[in-house]
Amino acid sequence: MLSVFSIASSGMHAAELRLQASARNIANAGTVGSLPNAFAAKQTREPYQPLTVVQLSNEGGGVTAEIRETETPYKEEYSPDSPLADARGMVAAPQVDLAREIAGIADAKVSFEANALVLRAASDMFNSLLESLTSDKDDRRRWRATI
Repeated sequence: MLSVFSIASSGMHAAELRLQASARNIANAGTVGSLPNAFAAKQTREPYQPLTVVQLSNEGGGVTAEIRETETPYKEEYSPDSPLADARGMVAAPQVDLAREIAGIADAKVSFEANALVLRAASDMFNSLLESLTSDKDDRRRWRATI
């Protein structure tokens, strides 16, 4: 029974990380940086590297998830007024697909809710089991209060 709790909570954690990664990507979609070797730029800054979540199945059930930078390179964008622009007026812009990020947020929400329902069902089953094992109402209240 306890493995159900750990499996569902690992799914909720993975969904939370996917939400965080998508939110950061959306927030930084318009953040530009300097192109490598931008000698004429007045300022330099690394371009934002979009994030992704890598999920791996655990042997006993559940998932392990972590946020990583994507392998997607930046795209060159024309912005001659930017202090980060090179001599050609080009800056490095992150390759963030807003539609994909919004869909990822919706997916993370549904995944989180599904795992929360599994936790609630497992908790209800556990409480029912405890109630069937205890005959005294005071014992039932004490057990329910500790869960």
